Amino acid sequence: MRQMLLLLILLPVACAPTAPPRPTGLPVNAEWVGGYDGGAWIACRWQAKEPAATYSCSVFSDSSGSTWAEGQFVLAKSVPVGETQGVKYEAIADPIAGRPAYNSWDGSIIYLRDGSLLVPNGWVKYPLDGSHGKRVRYSTGKQVEEIDY
Repeated sequence: MRQMLLLLILLPVACAPTAPPRPTGLPVNAEWVGGYDGGAWIACRWQAKEPAATYSCSVFSDSSGSTWAEGQFVLAKSVPVGETQGVKYEAIADPIAGRPAYNSWDGSIIYLRDGSLLVPNGWVKYPLDGSHGKRVRYSTGKQVEEIDY
């Protein structure tokens, strides 16, 4: 019985996904988040405390290290606004103590382990290659404008 209990405790740890080899050129503070189907490298720097905790973040491909997104994000929480309207995001003024503990990235929002979020706020660049991509302007997680370049 003890052996079975020990196996049940250790199995999730032993089967947890591991980071792929770190691509060259990533910032030193970039951390990998993901699962068995892939993930991303994320690096954020705290910039301001007021009126909301603001971070400059970059998200990189887990395999090549190419930039997927870079721009301004604010610490926020999600607030339900009704069954049909979905959620809105409210900025949080207090910065996270220490570095954010990343959980995942969905292509625009960085989810943190404590349940809070880093939502895009201002311009975020999504490069496709060295000279093409799109810039998207957000207001606390809501897309306001998009420009191809």
